[in-house]
Amino acid sequence: MSSRPGLVFGLAGAVLSLIALANMPYGYYTFDRVALTALAVVMAVIAVRNQVPGWIWGLAPIALLWNPAFPVHLDRATWAPLNVVAAAFFLVCGLLMKRAPSSS
Repeated sequence: MSSRPGLVFGLAGAVLSLIALANMPYGYYTFDRVALTALAVVMAVIAVRNQVPGWIWGLAPIALLWNPAFPVHLDRATWAPLNVVAAAFFLVCGLLMKRAPSSS
């Protein structure tokens, strides 16, 4: 078992956020909304289960901004820095979130 339970999800979120900086077809951005929201929720659950709920303060805004159910419509110039910040947060979260110590 990995001592960094959110690493794969964090890396995936970072990569998907950075790909969104490219000029992609509209369908990618729809996929991106679903994927980034799901990854943020999964990582929030991992954070709670590993007794580090402070990560939710960064994951919740990502889940809310990128959610596909109630989309936030911003122009490309506004989304670009948000994607960079989200990518950085996913990466840092994935790298620094540690597994809760087992109670043996």
